[in-house]
Amino acid sequence: MSKSLLAEFEYGIAHLPFVLPNEEKEKVVATLVKLKSDPDVAETAIKQAMFEVGIFEYPYRNAYKEVFAQKEEGEFLGLVLKMLEEGLEGKFESFLAGRSLKEGMNDAAFMETFVPEERQLIEQAVNESKQKISEVMMPEIQQDKQLFEHALKRHEEMRDRLLQLIKEISALSEIKGEWQDELRAVLERAREGFLVTERDPELEELVHLKDYWQEEIGKRQ
Repeated sequence: MSKSLLAEFEYGIAHLPFVLPNEEKEKVVATLVKLKSDPDVAETAIKQAMFEVGIFEYPYRNAYKEVFAQKEEGEFLGLVLKMLEEGLEGKFESFLAGRSLKEGMNDAAFMETFVPEERQLIEQAVNESKQKISEVMMPEIQQDKQLFEHALKRHEEMRDRLLQLIKEISALSEIKGEWQDELRAVLERAREGFLVTERDPELEELVHLKDYWQEEIGKRQ
């Protein structure tokens, strides 16, 4: 299980937002190298590292998505189309017909519309564009730097609110009683929302969990 969890962590690191400071990316990579070098590494250590990376990257990823997602989508599609030969470019653009690139490629009609060689060329263009999009978007980020920094601050505040709720749920789980095992499982799931490869935790959900267990423990004590 540790090997598969490490592979999951490595995948998450490979897909970290490129707006993360370089020195932080280097620390993350160093952490992964250290974990992989330990043949007896525990799952808890890997999950803790994934949790810590998730906490750090959360505001950067969400701020970038908030400010630049729509612009990036257009730029990315433009890169893909430019890499295709003229005939295939026009065919693929017509096929998308206003849909996003992801929607088009996930459509069952994609397999029917394009022969294997064409699909391979499109997928190759997509993969190459992933390597270039950060270079294309960097001037946009510099241009809207203040907007991005304001969004980053808001998402840092949200992250801190989520972490505070997890801390409060953790404190509840330390109260001795028949509920401890169940509540510790709830706490683990709440923390997993911050793992770098998992769905983000949601404020309303954590507020509900904290309020519910606070009331439930009060009833049982």
